[in-house]
Order: sequence, then C-alpha cells, then structure tokens
Amino acid sequence: MSLKSTVKCSGICSECGKCKGANLLKDAHGRKTKLVSFPNEFAAQTGGTGYGMAFDIGTTTVVAMLWNLKTGKELGAAACTNPQNEFGADVISRITYCDDDPQKLGKIRSKIIQGLNDLTRQLADNFKIDPEEIHKVTVGGNTTMSHIFAGYPPASLARAPFSPMYTGTLQLSQE
Repeated sequence: MSLKSTVKCSGICSECGKCKGANLLKDAHGRKTKLVSFPNEFAAQTGGTGYGMAFDIGTTTVVAMLWNLKTGKELGAAACTNPQNEFGADVISRITYCDDDPQKLGKIRSKIIQGLNDLTRQLADNFKIDPEEIHKVTVGGNTTMSHIFAGYPPASLARAPFSPMYTGTLQLSQE
C-alpha cells in the first residue's frame, strides 16, 4: 500500500520548490529585477539625504528597488512572488475574495505590506543600511493591486461600469 502526501500546496513556489513552476518563477524574478527602469522624469532627486524605495506590485511578482537619495542612483533591486497569491492567482480572484468585506480587505492588504517590508529588510541588509534611513517610498501597480495596497475596496473594478474608487496619485502616511 502506498501513502499519498497530504501536504497541500501553498501556491508559493518558493516555499517548497516542488512546483513545476518554481524554477520559472526564480528565473522570472531575476529577469524582472533587471528589466525595471524608470523614465527620466521619475528619477530620484539628487542632493537629498538617506534612501528611498520604489515598489512595483504586480499580480504575480513584486519588485523593490533601493535608491540613494543623495546621488539619485539605484543601489539594487529584489523581487518576490506576490504574497497575496494565496487569495488567488489573478486579480478577479482577489477582488472576489475581499469584495466589500473590510476584514478580508485588511487581511489581503496586510499580506502585501508584509511582503514590501520583507523586501525592504532584504535590501537594507544587503547594502548594510539602517531601514530607518529610508525616508521616501513610492508604490505602483495595476488598478486592483493599487486599490488593495491603499486600502480601497476593489469590488467596483469587477462590476459594470468598472469604476475605480480613486484615480491619479495618492499620498499615504505611515500607519
């Protein structure tokens, strides 16, 4: 008699490495960190102090970049699988998960914030800087990812007339 494993897949290929796509994700993360660049008008201002972080929250991958605000130069980048994938692999699944439920929105939002914090610590450790020296952060992503990060219910994005709760740039302060 053979026993089958009862371990359920977490959906996070980097956890166990057994998924067929584990190596593909690792390679994709490497490619993503090398492909990310900002147009000149988004370059960090020079002459500032400390460091800045820029994040791109994708449905599948999150990329973080650490910037020296004095020189305006990128120091390095890191990427990870979007930790929200446990709530679904696509935006519709994530919208459906949280719908208009503030507790579920809080739970899925907390996952991405934890992921951003983990990437920040990783880059700070890699470049031997104190995370307290990171003074500016910018976050971008598709409309669903942006809504969830900012704490806006994304349900309106999945229902006609598919209207976002906000458009343009938001300035958020530390919680």
